[in-house]
Amino acid sequence: MRKKAFLLLGLIVMSLPAFGGGIQAGNQLISIGLGASGPTGSSGLRFQDVLPNDYGTMKLDWGDGGFAYNIQYLIALLPFLAIGVEAGGNNFGWAEHNRMRWSTGMQWDYTTLKTRMDVYSLLAAGRFTIFPSESGRIYIPFGIGKAFSKATVDVNTKQYNPFLINEIDNRLSESFSSFTYYVGLGWEAETQENVFIGIEGRYQGFQFDYGKFSDGLPKKNLSFLSLMVRLGYKF
Repeated sequence: MRKKAFLLLGLIVMSLPAFGGGIQAGNQLISIGLGASGPTGSSGLRFQDVLPNDYGTMKLDWGDGGFAYNIQYLIALLPFLAIGVEAGGNNFGWAEHNRMRWSTGMQWDYTTLKTRMDVYSLLAAGRFTIFPSESGRIYIPFGIGKAFSKATVDVNTKQYNPFLINEIDNRLSESFSSFTYYVGLGWEAETQENVFIGIEGRYQGFQFDYGKFSDGLPKKNLSFLSLMVRLGYKF
């Protein structure tokens, strides 16, 4: 639902009339982006890495759809090329996994395991603008920098025999920093003098060390997609 709302807002943005004189060398652009993000691929964790004496080998998701936001400052070295800095974050929702495991006799366990991730980034950012003299324009954003990520695993196990006889809650949380990068595609329009609004999609990659949760697990390359509405000012 959240992603559909941002997509609808993006279509509205793209239908706005465009005014203004485009981008010239020396222009400075400051903007904020707000939107939604979603993980691609699975984590480096399995059930057996989190639950004692479990033999489940299915890879766990590392999060669910979340909230994306950033602030960016760029200066146009050339009309079509701008570089600068950016800071932002992506707070992902809980991905839920359920598992039933028989024990001995009439006893069994039912476990709900939830995972999520917060990713914060500091980046050197830039963009290539196609037809920069136009007031409505397509651009390609990109960036490289440092990601600071925090993975959280929430485990709830209920033991039955056949009635509920015990309940165990446990939360694990680990942090890691890594190289990160993104590339995307955007469209923006100057809705009035020096003010622009647009829609921007990105693919971003980073890394997390799952050995922090269980010895022997490797570092894992993770990635996510984001869709944001971008509002900015040119001076």
